Amino acid sequence: GREFDVRSHTVASNYEDSANTVTIYNQSKTPITLFPKTNLDVVVTWKEYKPYEVMNPAYKKPEQRGTKTRYHICGESFTLSPKQEITLFVCFTKQIRLSQNQLSFLNNGKRAVFKGVVVLEREMTEDMDIMDVMMGEDSSTDQVTRVAKTIPIQGFFGAPMGSVTPDVINVGKIGYDNEWRDVPIQFDLVNLTEASLVVRPENLPNFLRLQPDGRDEENLIRVESMQTKTVTGTLNTRNLYVTSGPLKIDIPLVNVYNPHNNLNLSVRGEVTTCSLKYSRLNEEGEITLPTLYHPSSQVSDNWFIVENTNDRKVDLQFQVDSSKCAVVDLPDYFQIEILTRKNNEVIQGEKRVSLAAGEATEILVRARCRDDRRLPKDMSSKEPDIVGDVCLSLNGAVIENIPIRMQLTKGETLCLSTTRLHFDFMIDPKPNHSTGFVTSECALPFSMTNPSLHFPVHYSLSLTQQKTFAPTTIKTSVLDPSNGVLQPGATAQLMVKVEATEPGSDSLTLVFADTESDVTMTMNIAILVKRAPEIAADSTLGNAIIMRRSTEETISILQPATSDQPKTVVTVIPRITLKGCTPVVNNRYEINLGQCVAGSGNITWEMIIENSSTITGGNSSDNITSVEYFIYLADPQHNAWISSSRNSGILETVGDSHSVTLTFSTKEPNIYHSYLVIQNKSNPRDFKTLQVSYRVMSAQNLDFYLLVDGKRSGNYTIDCGEVSFGRSYTRRSFVVMNDSPMPLEFLLTSSLEPDDPTEVNFSLSRNSLNLASSVNIGPKSFVRIFIHYNPLPSTTDEDVDEETYKENKLIKIYVSCSLIKDFHQTIVMKSVCSFPQLRVSHNSFVFFGSVDWHTHPHNESHVIDYSTVQLQFSQENTQQTVLITNQFSTAANLVVKNASMFFIVEGSEEQKIEGRTVNSLIIRPNIPIIMNNKKLLLKEKFIEEHVNLYNREKPNDSFIILLRITFGRLAKFHSAPGPRLEYPAQQLEGLVVNWLKDYHTYWMKLFHSFAERTNRKDITIMDAIVRLDNRLPDDSELYFMCSYITDELVFYGLRKHAGTWAFQLSNLLFSSMFRYESPLATILSYNPSKNLDRRYVVSRQNVLARWGTHLDYFLSYFPEPQPTLDSLRSLKGEVFIRESSNPAEVKPVDVTGSAEDKRKSGNR
Repeated sequence: GREFDVRSHTVASNYEDSANTVTIYNQSKTPITLFPKTNLDVVVTWKEYKPYEVMNPAYKKPEQRGTKTRYHICGESFTLSPKQEITLFVCFTKQIRLSQNQLSFLNNGKRAVFKGVVVLEREMTEDMDIMDVMMGEDSSTDQVTRVAKTIPIQGFFGAPMGSVTPDVINVGKIGYDNEWRDVPIQFDLVNLTEASLVVRPENLPNFLRLQPDGRDEENLIRVESMQTKTVTGTLNTRNLYVTSGPLKIDIPLVNVYNPHNNLNLSVRGEVTTCSLKYSRLNEEGEITLPTLYHPSSQVSDNWFIVENTNDRKVDLQFQVDSSKCAVVDLPDYFQIEILTRKNNEVIQGEKRVSLAAGEATEILVRARCRDDRRLPKDMSSKEPDIVGDVCLSLNGAVIENIPIRMQLTKGETLCLSTTRLHFDFMIDPKPNHSTGFVTSECALPFSMTNPSLHFPVHYSLSLTQQKTFAPTTIKTSVLDPSNGVLQPGATAQLMVKVEATEPGSDSLTLVFADTESDVTMTMNIAILVKRAPEIAADSTLGNAIIMRRSTEETISILQPATSDQPKTVVTVIPRITLKGCTPVVNNRYEINLGQCVAGSGNITWEMIIENSSTITGGNSSDNITSVEYFIYLADPQHNAWISSSRNSGILETVGDSHSVTLTFSTKEPNIYHSYLVIQNKSNPRDFKTLQVSYRVMSAQNLDFYLLVDGKRSGNYTIDCGEVSFGRSYTRRSFVVMNDSPMPLEFLLTSSLEPDDPTEVNFSLSRNSLNLASSVNIGPKSFVRIFIHYNPLPSTTDEDVDEETYKENKLIKIYVSCSLIKDFHQTIVMKSVCSFPQLRVSHNSFVFFGSVDWHTHPHNESHVIDYSTVQLQFSQENTQQTVLITNQFSTAANLVVKNASMFFIVEGSEEQKIEGRTVNSLIIRPNIPIIMNNKKLLLKEKFIEEHVNLYNREKPNDSFIILLRITFGRLAKFHSAPGPRLEYPAQQLEGLVVNWLKDYHTYWMKLFHSFAERTNRKDITIMDAIVRLDNRLPDDSELYFMCSYITDELVFYGLRKHAGTWAFQLSNLLFSSMFRYESPLATILSYNPSKNLDRRYVVSRQNVLARWGTHLDYFLSYFPEPQPTLDSLRSLKGEVFIRESSNPAEVKPVDVTGSAEDKRKSGNR
C-alpha cells in the first residue's frame, strides 16, 4: 500500500470562509518531506490558518532553477513524521488571474468554471524504486522528486450583483401625525447573478430594524441565485433622533462578496411633533417649587400652563421621572404628584388629559414629605436642585421633559403650643416698713407635641441669656422633664418658672434641640417684674371706706371687732389675670397664631382666666373676693371664624380659674384680625383686650400672575436700556393680576441693599410718588404698579471719568402674596447707567394768565361774545429761559422738537453745544394763537403741552419739558387730552401720516434706482437690500423722526384718557410699516428657506430688527391687558420670529437687548 493517505477534505462554501482543508496521514515508518505545487492561484500551508498570512504569505518560496513551468510551488515544504497526521489549508490568493472567457461569464452574471490540481511532490531517496519516480517537467532540475499525491480542484467563480427596489422609501408624516406608531418598512432585494448574494446593512440607527435571515448572527441577508427576497423592517418613531422636521436616513447595503456593487437604501419622511406652548416656567424651562421642609404636613407646589397650539385635539399623559435627581436617594423622602389645578384631580399614570385645539390647562406639581421616612443628618440641599422631570407623553411616546427644581430642607420635628412666653407680675415690699421685697414666683405652662406617627423624638432643653448682663435677682428654670423622649404622636406638658426677689426684667431664649438631628427650635421668654404700688385712702362712707389706686379700683370694708381682734378695715382689689396669652402693656394682651395652612382643620387655643384679687386686712375666706366677668368680640361678624367656649363667668374666691377655649377656623385663606374684650364687671377699670391675629396660607398657589409685556409668562424682564445717573424714571410699570375669587394682599420689595444709593420705589401713580410697598387687589381684578427708578453710581471714586464710565445694574423686584407661603414672582430690571452729557435747568414751566371780563358787555341772553374778552399775561410771565449745559468736553448736537400749539421755542431746531458750554432756549406763549382760541382756553382753563429735547450722540440724554398755561387757581396739574381737547391728537396724526409718506417714498426710490442700475425687471426688494449691503441710502433722519413719533405715542399712551386715540395711531403707524403692501411687509413675508444664500437671511433679520425696535420699544411701556394692542403684540411676534432651520444655520440679530438703545441710536 501507500506510505501516506489523504484521509478527508472539506470544501469552503464561499470566498470568505476559512479555507479548503485536506488531511494527510504518514503510514510509513520513515519521515516524508513534501513540496506543494499547483497550476492555480492558490496557496497551500500546513500551519495554523490565518487569513492575512494566506493572502499575503510571509514565507519565502523555494528557489526554482531553470525555465518556468506550468506548475509552480504554492507553499512551504513540510515533513511528516511516522504515523503523523497533518491538515493542509488551500485558499485562493487575492490576485486571481481570469481568462477572457471567465470574465465574460462574470460580467453577464453567470458563473465561470475553473479546474486545476494541487500536486504534493516527495523528495527522491536512494531506496526508492525507480518505477515510482516521475521526473519533473523541468529536465534541468537537479533535484529529483516524485509525485506523491495529486488533489484535483474544481469549482465556480461568481461575482454576485444585486439591486434594491425601491431604493427610496417615503414614510410620509410620522410622529405626532401617526400617533407615534411604528411604521413598517418593505423593499425587494434582487440577485441579478447565478452566484449567491449576501448583503450586510450598515449604520442602522437604533430606531430602524430590518428582519435578517434568522440563522445569521451578523444580520446578513442572503438571496439565492437569480432570486428576489422581500425584506421587511420597522421604524420605531418613539426613538427618533429627529424631534421635528425632515427625516433622511441613508442605509448602505454592503455586497459582502462584491464590494464594487454599491447598494443603497434611503428612507425619507417628515417628523411632526405635538406643538405645545408652556407658560409660567423659568428661563431654563423649569418649574420651581417652594422650599419643602421635612418633616412637615405642608406641601410645596407650583403650576404651569400647557396650551395646545395644534389644529386638532391631543390626549396627554403625565408622569414623574425621578431618575435625574441631583441628590442620590433624595426622592425616597418625598413624593411628587401631578394634578389639575382646577379641581385638584390627580392625573398621573394612565389617565389622559384631553385638550381641544387652542385649549389650555393649568397643571399643578405638588411635592409632599413622606412621613414614614426621616431625613438623615447629612442629607439636605443647600439650594434648589433638580429633583425630577414632568414627562408629557402622547400615545406612549415622551414628547417633553420639564425639569422640577426644589430645595429640600430639614424642618422642625416638634410642635410648640406657643413661641413666646411673657411674664408680667408684681412683687410686694416686705411689711412693717422692712427693707427688701417678698420673694415672688410665677409659672407658665406650654405643651410640646411630636407630630410624627412613626418616629420618636429625643429632645433636650436649654436656656440662654439674651442680655449681656443677666440680673441676679431673677431666676428662671424649666421644670422637669427638661429632656427625654417624646413618642410618636405624644404631647408633653412643660412649665417655665420665674422666681424674683426684686423688681427687674430679663430676656431669655429657650432652645429645643432634637438630639438625633441638627434641627433646633426656639422660644422667646420676656420677664417683667414690677413693684406693687402703694395704697392711699380716698374717702370714707359710713362703715365702708372706698380706697383707690392709680389704675385700679379698690373696695375697703369696715369689719366689726371680735373677741380676739379689734375692728379692722379690709381692702379688696377685684382683679382677674389672663394666662396662656402674651401680655403687651396696660391690660392689653395678644395671641398671634402666625401662619396656618388652609384646610388644615380648626386651631384651638386654651386661655386661663384667674381671680387674682388682692385683700388687705382680712382673709380670703370671706365672701368678698368674687369677680364676675364677660367676654365679647368687638366685631360680631367675626363670629364666623372665631368662637369661645365661654362668654361669661363668676370666679368665687382668689385663685379660682376658668379655662376658656378659643377656636379659630382655617377654612379659607385670608388675614384674620380681631379684638376680644374681657370685662371685669366687679371692677370697671380692670378692662382687658385680647388682640387675635393669624394668617391662613393657601396650600396651593392662588391665581395670581404678573404682566410685563402684555401676556402671561414665567420670565419677567424689564430692560430700561441706557439711563443717566441722577435722573428719575417713572414710566416703566408692571401689572399684578388677581384671578382668584377673593381679595389678596401683595408685598413689593427689591433686591437693593439698604446702603445702595440707587432707589427703586413702587407707586400707584406715574406722575407722583404714591408709595405702595403693599397693595390690596380685589377678586378678578388687577393693579398697575409704576416703578420710580433713581439710579446713582455705586462708586465713590471722585476721580472717575464721567465721560466713559458705565455701570450695569441688575435689580430684582419681588412680588409675593401674603397668603402664599415661601413663593414669590421675580421681575429682573436691567439698565446700563452712565453720567449724562446734557443738563437742563428746568423741566417744567407754568405761565399764569388772567381774564378781563370788564370789556364784555352783559346781555339778557347770557351769550358770551368771546371776541370782547381779553386774555392777559403779566410782563414778567411772558417768557422763560431754559439753560442747557454740556458737562462733557466733547460737543453735543441738540435737537429740539416742538409740536405744541400754544408755545414758541426760539432758536434753530438743531444746534451744536460745544464742550463745557451753556446754551439757552427761550420759551414764550404764542399770543396770536392764544387769542384765536379764547373760547377753548376759557372752557378748559388749564392747558399742558410739552417740548422734546434730544442729544443725537447719547440716546439716554433726552428730556421732556412740560409747558403749562393756567387761567385758574391751580399751578401744578397734569392734563390728558380727551374728546374736548382734540388738537394734540390731530397734530400727532399729521406727524404719523407725513412720516409714512416719506417712509414709502424712501423705499420706492431705493427699489427703482437699483432696478434701473441693474436693468432687471425681476428684481425684488430683498435683492436690492442684499446687493447694496451697507451702501443703502441714508435714512438716519427718517429713522430719527420715527423715534420721535414713537416717543409721542408713549407720552400720550401713558395718559389715562388719551391712551385710546394714541393706541389707534400706533396701529396706524406700525401696521402701515409692516403689513399690507409696504416694503417691510414684503421683507417680512420673505421665506429664507427658499434661498440658500446666507446673505438673504442675515439681511432680512437685520432690516426687521432695525425697524422693529420702535414697535418693541412702544409695547414695552404698556404691560396691562389692552385689546387695542393685541394686533401689535401679534405683529411683534412675526417681526422678531426666530429662524429655526436654514442651510447655514444663521441665527437672527439679537433683539433681546434694550429696544430703547437700538431705537434711538439707529445703528445699522
